[in-house]
Amino acid sequence: MSQNLRCDTSNRLFELPPEILLYLWEFFDSSRDLFAMACVNRISNDIFLPCLYTFNVRRQESSALIWAAQNNTIALANRLLNEYRANANTTDNRSRTPVFHAIQFGSEEMIRTLLESTADINWQDDRNQTPLLYALQRGHLSMARVLLRHCNPSVDCTDSMRRNAIWYAVASCDEQLVQLLLERQSDIWMMDYRQTTPLNLAISKRNLPIIQLLLDHSQAHPSQPRLVDVNAGDHPLCLAVQAGLKEIAHTLIKYGAELHVRDRYNQPLLHQAASNGHYDVTQLLLGHGVDVNSADLGGRTALHFAAFFGHGSTTKLLLSTPGIDIAACDNEGATPLCAAARGNHRSVALQILAKEPTNINARGLGEKTALHFAVENRDTHLASLLVKLDSLDPNTCDDQGWTALSYAAGQGDLRIMELLLTRSDLELNVSRAPPIYLAAERGHLEVVRRLVSLQHVDINQTYWQKSPLFIAIENGYRRIAKLLLKQGSRLNVNAKTSLGDTALHIAVSYGNSEIVELLLRDDRLDVTGTNRYGESALELAARNGKEHVVRLFCHDRRARNARHFRSAMEATSNLRILYLLQGQLMRHGVEHGVRRSARLAGGSYQIIESRTRPSLRRSARLSQSRVRRA
Repeated sequence: MSQNLRCDTSNRLFELPPEILLYLWEFFDSSRDLFAMACVNRISNDIFLPCLYTFNVRRQESSALIWAAQNNTIALANRLLNEYRANANTTDNRSRTPVFHAIQFGSEEMIRTLLESTADINWQDDRNQTPLLYALQRGHLSMARVLLRHCNPSVDCTDSMRRNAIWYAVASCDEQLVQLLLERQSDIWMMDYRQTTPLNLAISKRNLPIIQLLLDHSQAHPSQPRLVDVNAGDHPLCLAVQAGLKEIAHTLIKYGAELHVRDRYNQPLLHQAASNGHYDVTQLLLGHGVDVNSADLGGRTALHFAAFFGHGSTTKLLLSTPGIDIAACDNEGATPLCAAARGNHRSVALQILAKEPTNINARGLGEKTALHFAVENRDTHLASLLVKLDSLDPNTCDDQGWTALSYAAGQGDLRIMELLLTRSDLELNVSRAPPIYLAAERGHLEVVRRLVSLQHVDINQTYWQKSPLFIAIENGYRRIAKLLLKQGSRLNVNAKTSLGDTALHIAVSYGNSEIVELLLRDDRLDVTGTNRYGESALELAARNGKEHVVRLFCHDRRARNARHFRSAMEATSNLRILYLLQGQLMRHGVEHGVRRSARLAGGSYQIIESRTRPSLRRSARLSQSRVRRA
């Protein structure tokens, strides 16, 4: 009933004269209300639809025209433009006019309709892009051709990234568009925010036809700088050489590119080709007379780079070049042979060795020679070839004082060490990096065994004031410690560190009873020796609660010293060790006191006494009676 009444009321509304209805629409504040009125029936549509368009143009900045462009509604666009005088340059929230949306839809007819009605073909949006730049950047290349052929847009406008139309055309690899833009004298010398010119972009795209178009256009304008000489971040020829583009590099050279240019890291062209292993480009540059021995700021030649990166064919080409200096040293003193050995490229190093370089002992990074690098990289074959050379000095030290033998021992490489030992002039006891110490420190048992077998090896040589035996015990390598202890008189069992600790001290600290027992078997051992803090090994064992180690000392006659035992009793906090030491003192008839034991026991002495063995309780009573008599 109510719905019928509402419909009847609306029908009666439209029975009013049109003049009154047209008068009423001016009081509407919303296009939604006008649209609702226009959708009631055909009569209301005829009356209110023109009102809606007028409202949109006057109050909504012709936004309906943008909708028409987005949906390619050409009839609506024509009606808005011709009948209602809609603004052809109205914008959306991105400052884009209907022409932008027509390009996005791909409607040539809509573009022409808009441009015929005062639309600005060079309007720039919030990214400073014109419709032409917008079409090129979004890949609407057919629309870009339409704009260029029929609308005469500006070809030199740049967007927020400082890129113009020809930059985007080159990025799209479209020769036809590039040709159209060149005919309109587009600026090919401009750089974007990354300092990339259209020519550099074409080189990175590896598009030779476009490169030739750009270079021909540059030659046709002699008043402008030569395009091949525009150094925008990277020189065009540097880009071609780095990418290994022989044909493009040849084209640039043919158009007059300089051969002495350098990249942003100040590297010559030949260095760039050699470091990347571009054989053809290297051959091209050498054929045009580039100096094969030219050096960069670090003193490195192209051969250094080819050798370090292991480019065998390029290295072979450079070595075959007349006048090549295979012994050239960089600022660190490294030769190409050092560079190859450092990079662990055996085949390249062998190629250089075949040329018989003179300075085989040249030092490179870290003052290391080729032999250092070969040993460090475990290259047995290269090391064997180097060792056979009479001019080699096997005892050269690096900046840390390490020789090749030090590296071999430290790495546990027995094969290379055997190669080095074939040299009669090999130094076995390196002062700053003793091989036997390094092998013992890192647990290489077989290397230690081999070095110990050599009578000229000093097995007591210290490093940071620690002997090989000391470091083996400290790092827990028991088999190496046993091996060293079996050397008898060659081993100094009483050697001390800067703190006065002996091997016995460190073995006691770690509770290594097996090593302590082996040490105690040596008659030369100073059992009662103390460190800088006055601690003996027994005192250290008692302090750390190592009861099994204390028992070993108690069984050794050299440790049966009253003063020695008393200091251990004062140091211990373990009652079992305390009573063990007291028992040893009584067994050997040595007078002693129990002040320390009474202080430790405190008020719980009776309880502890009841839990001890009868022999311990008896020893405690005897000690107390002697204190009272005293």
